[in-house]
Amino acid sequence: MKKYIYDYSLIKGAMINRGVTQEALAKMIGVAKSSLNLKLLGKRYFTPPEMQAIAEALDLRAYDRDMFGDLSFYSLDKYFFTVKKT
Repeated sequence: MKKYIYDYSLIKGAMINRGVTQEALAKMIGVAKSSLNLKLLGKRYFTPPEMQAIAEALDLRAYDRDMFGDLSFYSLDKYFFTVKKT
């Protein structure tokens, strides 16, 4: 079974934009800082409840503006399931 390593740069970028440290985010979602660090490094996987908590804590939206400026729905998959290019 192939193990995927996911790219969490969008989450890290959202953390930087909002001034949220790993320690603060770990507290917000109820995990140890070391656990969050391992997950952001791609060494462990996020659970669905953790993904939801991160989306809420960082105010990640499930919609955005399309190229015409209209609101369009998109999934939060890009934050959690983008495979890291090697």
